[in-house]
Amino acid sequence: MIHRVRNKKGVIIPLFVVFLTAMLGLAAAVIDMGQAYMTKTKIQNGVDFAVLAAGPSLNSGASVSTIKNTALTYLNNNLTMTIVGFSNLDLTSSGLTLQLGDYNSSTMVFTVNEVTTATAIKVEYSYASQTIFAPVLGINNLQVISKGIVANQAAGMLSAGHGFPFAILESALTTAASNSNVVNLDQGSMGNSYWTAYTAGNPSAAEVRAVLDYIQYMTGTSPPALSIGSTFNIDSGNMTGDYMDMDPLILEGQTHLFPVVTESMNTATVAGFIGATISDVYSSMGSNYVTVTILPNYTSSDLSFGSSATVSSNLLAGSRGLVE
Repeated sequence: MIHRVRNKKGVIIPLFVVFLTAMLGLAAAVIDMGQAYMTKTKIQNGVDFAVLAAGPSLNSGASVSTIKNTALTYLNNNLTMTIVGFSNLDLTSSGLTLQLGDYNSSTMVFTVNEVTTATAIKVEYSYASQTIFAPVLGINNLQVISKGIVANQAAGMLSAGHGFPFAILESALTTAASNSNVVNLDQGSMGNSYWTAYTAGNPSAAEVRAVLDYIQYMTGTSPPALSIGSTFNIDSGNMTGDYMDMDPLILEGQTHLFPVVTESMNTATVAGFIGATISDVYSSMGSNYVTVTILPNYTSSDLSFGSSATVSSNLLAGSRGLVE
């Protein structure tokens, strides 16, 4: 009888060890992999912020080291705030790749080019996420790799549904640089802008209001996509009613890609695009206005102003954005 009890104990103990090992392995898979995923998300955010912060310095005359250290500072600041015990990196740190270069949007290939005229910046970082349970399986850390690339991209397309119902005249940009990059749009025309619904026919107040409703409330009519060379009709008349339908609480602070046009009679032709933030929607002395502030470095490089233009060179740079 005693001999049989000892045999049963001899079977149960090894089974318990196998079961415990399996449970620890499952815990390692669930907890450690989850921890590694959260860490990767934090690092990816840090990498994205780093390249976005350094992007405006591309082609600005800043030195290679200045651009790189801008990215490095943002990366360190972000990761030390989000990852417990994270130590600051330097440009020679193991696992960190921080390079300037050029990016081919067609082939999606980044080519290293460490010069001040580089058009892209890449940050890639490999980090060892420490494990909690996996060491029992001989796994002390899990490597997570994150990469971000910011590159120049010409603002050459206005996507469907994002057309604010103003076309800005190219001539209005010649004085923008001396006016803190501000362009005043108006209810009629003061040589700055025209109302439009991006239609082939002369846009009515109702059509323009439908586009406003889409921008403000996601109802109404979605305007079509535009590219450089696109044509549409404009209205130089007074559309006070449409201004009255504009809600400053919704619109002020919004950023849109505005078409910059040349005009002939009632037809506008897209010469390029500018990124601009709606600064103010207001009435003054019986007239109604919208003021927009051009975003530096977010202007289509296709725009040309001639020798009399006073637009600063940074307004003519290509836009920049995450490409990977």
